Amino acid sequence: IQKDQVGKDAPEFVRNRVAMQEEHMQEIWEIFNERVRALIPLFETEVKGGKMLQRMVEHLFV
Repeated sequence: IQKDQVGKDAPEFVRNRVAMQEEHMQEIWEIFNERVRALIPLFETEVKGGKMLQRMVEHLFV
């Protein structure tokens, strides 16, 4: 969930998910600080098959 797209009027469940995600991302940044990494959006379906892989590639190699 992109936190900049979640307003203060978002449901509590969504705000809690964003907070949980932030905690996990902080840990990832601390552990893998010097390694190459990428952030891709959450797609509406599972990344499965050629078309979805292509969409993911477009986000990874911009």
